[in-house]
Amino acid sequence: MNISFVLKASTDIGYGHLIRSRALANSIQGLCHKEDKVHYYVIGDKTLDNLLTNSPFEYSIFESEDEIILAKDNLKLNDIVIFDLLTVSDELFDIVHKKAWVVSISPLFSHMSKVDAVFHRTEYHDFAFSEKTEVFKGLDYTLIQHGCKGIDAASYKKHLNEEKMSIAISMGGGDAANKSLKIIRELNKLKDDYTIWLMLGQGYKYSYDDLIEESKKSHHEIILAKTNTSMWKVLGLSSLLILPGGITTYEAAYAGLPTINIVENTKQRYLIQELIEKGVSDEVTCIDDGELVGKIEYYNSNRSELFTKHLNTKGLIDGCAADRIYEIIIKKRKQNDWHN
Repeated sequence: MNISFVLKASTDIGYGHLIRSRALANSIQGLCHKEDKVHYYVIGDKTLDNLLTNSPFEYSIFESEDEIILAKDNLKLNDIVIFDLLTVSDELFDIVHKKAWVVSISPLFSHMSKVDAVFHRTEYHDFAFSEKTEVFKGLDYTLIQHGCKGIDAASYKKHLNEEKMSIAISMGGGDAANKSLKIIRELNKLKDDYTIWLMLGQGYKYSYDDLIEESKKSHHEIILAKTNTSMWKVLGLSSLLILPGGITTYEAAYAGLPTINIVENTKQRYLIQELIEKGVSDEVTCIDDGELVGKIEYYNSNRSELFTKHLNTKGLIDGCAADRIYEIIIKKRKQNDWHN
């Protein structure tokens, strides 16, 4: 059996699709039989090689959809193909769909109405699918990367009780809009002193000098950290994490770290709505209108609420989504239960 991944990742669109699909591919490679093969095809640029080094599966990086279409006869785009991307051309989708049971693990996908199955990390969604599409949704299908580790209550409480509360900021691997700098400028308006960990991803392309200059103006202790696999070792030292929403929000819920998510596109609020309802996350709709500063000052004065959010994460996400997805895939393969 061939289980193939097709995904996109770049500085502009972010690395979330790669992180999520890589987590699933890693698990499947460890679970599958010797005769089963995992194939991993990335549409992006060669810098992504740094994020895939030492992967247990073979991978290929293509600079464009046209390049992968030209190579289609040499690729394993049959049996089962898992898409993790926002958009794909009709041509590439049709090439795959003629030969494979097609799965999407992205919450947003241009061909969602045509896929055979969807694995979605929350009960809430905003996609249309056909009657033939099988939908597996909920926190049981939240994929968590291997490096994300749980924070025990005693450790979290110890850091929470420090005089200066520690806040982490992570705007994604690319941070195309340079929200990191905007947030640092906004947090400089906070009255009390904080320790601020600014996580800069692999694809951060803006000037570090601007961040350093803004840090020099600050009364906070600001630590710039460029991380990859060690990200959750650093985040485990924090009491609150500021995010743009996305897969790291769910990883934080798994790890036990409360989050404030910047949801500028309110139409996509459903992507984190369940975590807000479960009492583990919060949200703001703008960086620089005072709402973010107000939320942080509130939680600094009411730290017991952050501890409650931490406790609410316990048992919420079990980290076994990859096993569930693989079991469903194997069942489908045995049934030979797809459209062609």
